[in-house]
Amino acid sequence: MPERPALLFAVGATLLAIFPLLLALVASPPASAWGYPVEVLSLERPPGPQTPAGPTVQLAVENVGDTPIVSLNATLQMPYHPYPFSFSNVTAATPLDPGQTATTEIDLFSGYIDCGAVYSLEVSGEAASGGHFDFVVTTPYLCPGPDS
Repeated sequence: MPERPALLFAVGATLLAIFPLLLALVASPPASAWGYPVEVLSLERPPGPQTPAGPTVQLAVENVGDTPIVSLNATLQMPYHPYPFSFSNVTAATPLDPGQTATTEIDLFSGYIDCGAVYSLEVSGEAASGGHFDFVVTTPYLCPGPDS
């Protein structure tokens, strides 16, 4: 029979290995499944040093629709404060074409975000055709490993 610490380590390692799979089950189905033109690819802490004032959060999205997007915003819905993301590089002059991705970052000054927790994210914008979209998805906040 294995020693108790070794058994606990094995159970803990197994739980850590399946944790991302469990998060995927908790998070919303892809936005494209609902007909929305934008898919949230990731909400994560970028590798590298963080600001002392609060964590940096990076949001990556993809245009999964069939029309260019000319305006794009997102808001991270936190219990104590909403944090807006602005995709300032998505404009009528530089649209986000179908299949393209866009990334932006914000610093949560005086904020806190749990690695692995699931958060609501409101995504809104306008397509080149003039159609507006506004929807809410849930997505996990992922953090890189300790070596990042």
